[in-house]
Amino acid sequence: MKSLLIYLAVINVVTFFMYGIDKIKAKRNKWRIRETALLGLAVLGGSVGAWIGMMVWRHKTMHKKFRYGIPLILIAQIALLFLFLHRTAWSSTRQEIAVEQSDISAIADKVWAFSQNHPNGFTLNVRTMTEPEEGIAVSYAETQHSHSRSELERVVRHALLNEGYVGGWYNSEDSLYYFDSSRLFPESALDEAIEFGRENGQRTVFILSSSTEINITKDKITAEMAFEGVSNYCHSTYDWSVAEDNPSIMYVEMGVETDSAYQVVFRSYTGAFVNFYVDKTSGQTRIEEYVPALDIKEEAGTIDLFDYLSLDAPRATGGSICP
Repeated sequence: MKSLLIYLAVINVVTFFMYGIDKIKAKRNKWRIRETALLGLAVLGGSVGAWIGMMVWRHKTMHKKFRYGIPLILIAQIALLFLFLHRTAWSSTRQEIAVEQSDISAIADKVWAFSQNHPNGFTLNVRTMTEPEEGIAVSYAETQHSHSRSELERVVRHALLNEGYVGGWYNSEDSLYYFDSSRLFPESALDEAIEFGRENGQRTVFILSSSTEINITKDKITAEMAFEGVSNYCHSTYDWSVAEDNPSIMYVEMGVETDSAYQVVFRSYTGAFVNFYVDKTSGQTRIEEYVPALDIKEEAGTIDLFDYLSLDAPRATGGSICP
């Protein structure tokens, strides 16, 4: 292809100047370049140079064989060039498809082998065959419910056309391995990941660094839901018997509300506080322990609020919702 382009460039430049030289010779009544030679240069690929030369030098424009012949040669050569490029592109595409299919099969074999050793689930970059350590993995709807080795190549192909991630897990209920093409979001972009997940009909998104699955099918969380979920968690986790005679030493109350989260505060009988920051969209709740006497704050993990809103969860008794 490169050689062809160089040839066409050279032959057209030469033809252009040959028409100019012949024009100068005509004005000076000197020996002329044969018309067959000028037409031959056009036939050999210099039709563009010939046409431009005719216009620039105002040469042969009144000769019918040039006036009509050169444009016809140019049109024919453009058609031939288009046909050549199309056939070349088609041949190249067929080769790429064959190579690509071979590559996809090889990658799918590697992913399948990897899945056998990671039945509890994984997210894999199929371009590097490595597991990302952080990010929010969200599945695409197009590869939903793909399972077994026979459907894995379709998942790998979709992944290679997109971000390049494949997720998989073993379902013990039907004894099948399931796979999907996934998109990876930064862990700071939870809202964007949830929106993408809902657009793709997903029920959960997965935070890789903490191996946390977030339910995204619920309605937006209200202050009452935040208070109820945290209260149920506190009553199922901490010993409230010490506060039977003096309920004021242990309680749950609402704290500061922001655009993205509710703060729910638990006060222990020891005088320490546990702050719960409930994400309004996902229900993921960050726990922070605070000891006022020592002015110490420590992160104490996360919980999913929806785990404590079920009918079977221990019900809150006491506490208050403060504005």
